[in-house]
Amino acid sequence: MLKELTAGLGAPEPERHRHSLKQASAALLIEIVRADRDVDPREIASVSAALKSAFTLSDQEIEALLADANTRVDEAVSLFEFTSVLNDALDRTGRVDIVADLWRVAHADGHVDHYEEHFIRRIADLLHVSHADFVRTRYEVAESLAVGSPDRGE
Repeated sequence: MLKELTAGLGAPEPERHRHSLKQASAALLIEIVRADRDVDPREIASVSAALKSAFTLSDQEIEALLADANTRVDEAVSLFEFTSVLNDALDRTGRVDIVADLWRVAHADGHVDHYEEHFIRRIADLLHVSHADFVRTRYEVAESLAVGSPDRGE
């Protein structure tokens, strides 16, 4: 009986659970959009901008990637399946950049919900981003968005 149960443990992971760097990045960004249970078009636009910048994709490729990311997030068992891809592919700077993108998405609707902050903290931990980098990127993103806001008269 035990032999039957453990027979599949050495088998390769099913294809649907393998993610490319683009897919993993998109999935984590979508997680933040969904975190507060309010999918705001400004957050989706922020995700699209981050993906377009990072991967130089066309609008059609972004649209397909977002549809795929939504499906992958729906089917995901944990955030680890996405963060492990990024940990394998990115250096410290790349992982910190992902955290900054997550903060930009969270700020896109003008309000960072506590669920969004919680998800970003969890993702940062799984990406082995230090607490100092987590806090620094949060404030750098907030400051960069405030500098360009019409409320500051700039």
